[in-house]
Amino acid sequence: MKKKLLFFLAAMFCFVYANAQVADNEGPKSDNLVTHKVEMGETVMLIAKKYRIKPTDIYDFNPDAVNGIAYNTVLQIPADRKYVPKSKKNKQDDDNQISQDATATKE
Repeated sequence: MKKKLLFFLAAMFCFVYANAQVADNEGPKSDNLVTHKVEMGETVMLIAKKYRIKPTDIYDFNPDAVNGIAYNTVLQIPADRKYVPKSKKNKQDDDNQISQDATATKE
């Protein structure tokens, strides 16, 4: 009886250890993934710039993107840094602030 129990425990240990090894080799992992729907004219490089990541990060999570991306393709993006798009109003405010700063330095 002890031999059977010992054999069973050894088999379970091997099974759990083997599954842990497979899980480590499954590929890149990120707890913070977002989806991005490709818009007309977007490239992997532009998308990477938007999310402040490297294009290789996109390829790691989307292996098919290596062959190219198409309009309406949904990509998984590791978003460790938040992407906050600038609205036109904020861009105008930034431009006004820059021109005010430039004027202030001239005076």
